[in-house]
Amino acid sequence: MSDSLIENFTRKIIVFSKNNVGKLQVSLFFQTLSTLHKLTSTKQIPHYKSRGGKINYYDKAELTEWMLSCRIKTTDVLEDEALAYITFQK
Repeated sequence: MSDSLIENFTRKIIVFSKNNVGKLQVSLFFQTLSTLHKLTSTKQIPHYKSRGGKINYYDKAELTEWMLSCRIKTTDVLEDEALAYITFQK
């Protein structure tokens, strides 16, 4: 792995180690702030608003759960599930 990739990943881990993070920290995991804005404005990503409604906050645990909720199964897992399904159908 290149040094720049390791530094970038390390920076993301350090920033994301707090319980509550702001939009700039969260946007590190997306390509742009516009992606984060779209997810927030369409209420697809869990977030909180300040009392004035102008600042968004994100809970690390909720965001991590949201990011991990769309797991894609590997080919091996799908094959195992298919084999188990066929075996138990007989």
